[in-house]
Amino acid sequence: MYRGIPLERRKVQLVGGSTYIVSLPKKWARELGLSSGDPVGIVPQADGSLILVPRPSEREARPETRIELDESTRQSWIAREIISSYLNGFERILICSRSQISPAQRSEIIRVERKLVGLETVEETANEVVLESLLRIQDLEVWRGIARAHAIAASMQRDSVGALIQGDEQLARDVVKRDDEVDRLYFLIIRQLRLAAKNPEIAYSLSLRPVDCLDLQSAIKRIEHIADHAQNIAERSKPLSGQPLPPPIRDDLLTISGIARSIYEGAGRSLLDGDLSTANQVVNRRSEMKAYCSKFRKSLLRLDLSRNLALNAVVDSLERIADYGTDIAEVVINRGTQEEAGGAGR
Repeated sequence: MYRGIPLERRKVQLVGGSTYIVSLPKKWARELGLSSGDPVGIVPQADGSLILVPRPSEREARPETRIELDESTRQSWIAREIISSYLNGFERILICSRSQISPAQRSEIIRVERKLVGLETVEETANEVVLESLLRIQDLEVWRGIARAHAIAASMQRDSVGALIQGDEQLARDVVKRDDEVDRLYFLIIRQLRLAAKNPEIAYSLSLRPVDCLDLQSAIKRIEHIADHAQNIAERSKPLSGQPLPPPIRDDLLTISGIARSIYEGAGRSLLDGDLSTANQVVNRRSEMKAYCSKFRKSLLRLDLSRNLALNAVVDSLERIADYGTDIAEVVINRGTQEEAGGAGR
């Protein structure tokens, strides 16, 4: 329904022997201010339906927004405003200050800009910075971006535990750096999905259905959380370095990490391949991991308090990784059920 207008059924008419036409509801056209000769976009959907887009040229304009600062504006607020503007599809972000932009504020603008793919400073004065998105939203396929983020997060989880077991501080630092790349992909994909959800033309160009936007937003959010927990494990490796773990503790930790990795990597594969069998296997493995972790935590009581707490935190992160992997697998199962109910497949 559109502003109280119920579904209308209209017959297709043949005009001139070769042209099919359907008349538009008068009330709808009047509410949008459409008149004879105005352009209307037509966007085909995967299920065979069509979406009408009034005045498509207006949607092609590059939207811009303005962020006003003063000397008391906090850096955290600046970061939130820039990220929000980026995610909501603004192509040009004007950051203005009534006075001079402080060095700390300018540093925060630069820091956030580096986290957002395609966003660049194009103009800069003492009291103004102009950021523009130089990347077309269609330049990166959403599924490819998700596959890349998934692969990075999987490598982070593997290497974070490796750094902890080996006491390798350099490897741990490398894991922490990789989290920035996952964040960049996360923000870009969320931007694409939000724009696709609002604009059927963009959704069509990205080969996305409305339900895909919901499912993939859920999946990429879990992938970003998994990368965060891998980063947490890497940061825990520093205080544990130089203190070799007892072999039974080390072996059990590797087993738990292996189960968590199999859950997460299996979930990622099932999402990218649409593999329901693997998705169900992933969900079933979660209970196995819970039992193993419970037993492992009891064995940590033999260690000194600092190592006990650090390793409990590591296991907690591995469990969260498994939980998020299970969430992704459930997205796959739900997508499969939807397709059985008549939805179009990927």
